[in-house]
Amino acid sequence: NASLPAAGGTTITWTAGASGGTAPLEYQFWRQDAGTWRMVQDYSPLKTYTWPTTAGDSGQHAVQARVRSIGSASPYEAQMTSGTFQIN
Repeated sequence: NASLPAAGGTTITWTAGASGGTAPLEYQFWRQDAGTWRMVQDYSPLKTYTWPTTAGDSGQHAVQARVRSIGSASPYEAQMTSGTFQIN
């Protein structure tokens, strides 16, 4: 929902889209900060992740959405990763 690169202090909402699989689906979000991936939102039915950036988030980042059918034992059944983007 925000133009990238974005200034620190911008709130960015990422929305995952998925088709197929066995409904209902659940979504998990990961973010890469300074080259390190970390989970920022565990599996839930919410297909959005909102990141209220700060001046301390300056640098390059990426976001990954993982999706699976609820109840699946798989770590994910599909994933999509954004390109690298800058927070100024």
